[in-house]
Amino acid sequence: MNILLDVLLIVGGIVAIRNPLDTLAVLGMLIGISWIVEGVAGLVDTAPDSSRWFGTVFGAIAVVTGVVVPFSPVDSVTILATIGGVFLVLSGIIQLAQAFMFGRGRPATLDTA
Repeated sequence: MNILLDVLLIVGGIVAIRNPLDTLAVLGMLIGISWIVEGVAGLVDTAPDSSRWFGTVFGAIAVVTGVVVPFSPVDSVTILATIGGVFLVLSGIIQLAQAFMFGRGRPATLDTA
């Protein structure tokens, strides 16, 4: 079974390299379909307590974005990659600042020295 999976992964990788726009379109379609399924699940599986509105809003947004993404899958994936890149840069800046600030503000004791 592992050999079959490995061969399928190699073939899929070659197809993705040879047809990058088609691969992005398929990826966008899969993201859109998964958001529709996730949104419907969020709408159906809302909690009966005070957080019900959050599940309803989340489900509605997921369904709407899931319907919009398949109409322009390549552009949608490009926008998602850009947003992801911005979050990665911000995360790196925050983690770098935390690394420089690590341990400051606490006096050294025998236990920590």
